Amino acid sequence: ELRAILKALRPVHLRHLGLVTGLKTLVFQFCERHPEVTVLIELPEEPVELDGETELALYRIAQEGLNNVGRHANATRVDLTFRVGDGAATLEIRDDGQGFEMPAKAIDLARAGHFGVLGTMERADMHGGRVDLKSSPGEGTWLHVWMPI
Repeated sequence: ELRAILKALRPVHLRHLGLVTGLKTLVFQFCERHPEVTVLIELPEEPVELDGETELALYRIAQEGLNNVGRHANATRVDLTFRVGDGAATLEIRDDGQGFEMPAKAIDLARAGHFGVLGTMERADMHGGRVDLKSSPGEGTWLHVWMPI
């Protein structure tokens, strides 16, 4: 049981193979659970060297973003893009799903029982990053994360 808990906290593939492979694994797992969704990914060809905490934060943000698409979006297509350059890492997840009405403040989502977006913003903020989230009914959702490295 302890081994399973530790694996969930810091996935083995992330620790040993890096963030790019970790993101590929997340997308593979998402595709297994949602074969009706087409996923396009754009990742660096070379391994990316980031500190462990930043890697884990970006991995968890991607995981939450894909989980939200699978649970709520009713999407047929998802684009996941990860880039590194100019002293920052960026992660984007865009879907063509049903979207939702964005509240004035992210805390309003948490008050409604949706804690994932707020958690994503807190993870990015803890590392000096920021999150932009855009969505509207019928227009899909776009999550953009910028993290200094």
